[in-house]
Amino acid sequence: MSKQNNNLSHITKSLDEILKTRPILSKILESHEITDYLKPAFEWNPNERDFPYKNLLCDIICSEVHRLYGKDISDGVRKQFRQAWSVETGAHLHIPKKFDRVTKQNGPQITPLLFQGQVLWASVGYSYGFTYNMSLNSGRIPPNNINSGAYIEFNSIPSLRTVASKYKETPQSYIPSIKGIELQEKKRLVESYFLQKSITEDEYIRAQAILYIFENETGGFSDQVAVSHAHMLNTATQSTITQVTLDSELIGLQLFSHLLDTHDSVIYKIFSDSELRKKFMKTFQDISTGWNSDESPFNELYEHNTSKVLCMRNYSGDLEIGNLKQLILRKKLLPRGVMKFFMFIVECGICPIGGWNQSAYCTDIRDRSVEFLKEIGLTERAQHVEMIPTNIAGIAPAWGFKTSNDGIVHLLDAISVYDKPLTKKEFENIAHISSRDALLIALPSLYSFLLDPKLAPSLDQIYLFVKDENSVKY
Repeated sequence: MSKQNNNLSHITKSLDEILKTRPILSKILESHEITDYLKPAFEWNPNERDFPYKNLLCDIICSEVHRLYGKDISDGVRKQFRQAWSVETGAHLHIPKKFDRVTKQNGPQITPLLFQGQVLWASVGYSYGFTYNMSLNSGRIPPNNINSGAYIEFNSIPSLRTVASKYKETPQSYIPSIKGIELQEKKRLVESYFLQKSITEDEYIRAQAILYIFENETGGFSDQVAVSHAHMLNTATQSTITQVTLDSELIGLQLFSHLLDTHDSVIYKIFSDSELRKKFMKTFQDISTGWNSDESPFNELYEHNTSKVLCMRNYSGDLEIGNLKQLILRKKLLPRGVMKFFMFIVECGICPIGGWNQSAYCTDIRDRSVEFLKEIGLTERAQHVEMIPTNIAGIAPAWGFKTSNDGIVHLLDAISVYDKPLTKKEFENIAHISSRDALLIALPSLYSFLLDPKLAPSLDQIYLFVKDENSVKY
């Protein structure tokens, strides 16, 4: 068998194994272009009669957009939501970088795949006439996660930590702003690195831009990370479409608080009735990002020792509405991921567009919600929930390679594109990549993450297989 046939056999086998592990990704191959695959999300636009709290969530989101990005962008996002009620939710709140970990720079990476997925979603949105790319990304994860705002990446020296190590287990949503003497010290370090020629001019400019954002955003660490993320994607795409990034946990908390005060909401019905609450918890247990039979739908924030630093654990206390509201006011309670997405989907009807994992568990949440709603007499709502296209994995397909000086093929990463931004034409072309190629380019990283990095096909093999496609950037 020729080397080319060997490569094809390995790629085909690897793709089959991925589709067995994540069957939800098989729908990608049913479409010609990636735009066709994502089309149902961009056409999803239910009315408020079907989802009574759609406008409430829209108001909460737009209020946060106004706070971080200004009135004009907030008004634009609100107008765009009248066209499509879908939002990208597939990444953790993070500052984009090249590598998953500073100490691991070889082999397939997840971080560039997330970047490419977010840009791909933005490109398809632009092809549908969108002006803004809205990302609700989770600030639940702490800085010790591979995708967070923990540091600004440099190539030749250790990366610059943005946040003290004492916060390594604190959800980013609950870390205070980095400011004052601490921030000035980081700015001096970057100046020193540049004067000593330890970092390049491009690295210096990027680091200073992020630290400038940190200086101007004082509402909390997750605000600083969200606006930094938006800045980096806007630079990478030359603002062909305007990136707007928010912390989805802050949105979810506000929504939960409002719904607890609203007697007609499903959330109020659940938490005002102990038997219904037990039924809800049992129905939705054992879903990824949720709870098991020994846990509740919430995490609580507690002070670790005497450090006053908040850490997160299962909340095992009283689930009565009054108590939950008090804990929210004291910033001691955080709904788990399943709880958050249940509210987004069932109460508000928004379509969350996630990645290869989130699309699967959000579809599980949707399907269990349909049965739950029917069982409690909300049949009409169940019918509307069933129509939400949660099974679309917007953050999984990819679109581009780069080849290093030594000839090794890598996924095109956020830092490389930040330093050499996409032209308008290159950005537009991403939306028209074939669905097959988009999944194949992601295959090595997906295989490494979901199965076995040692058995994953190499990007070199994939590159040779799809390199003649004009829509892919190399």
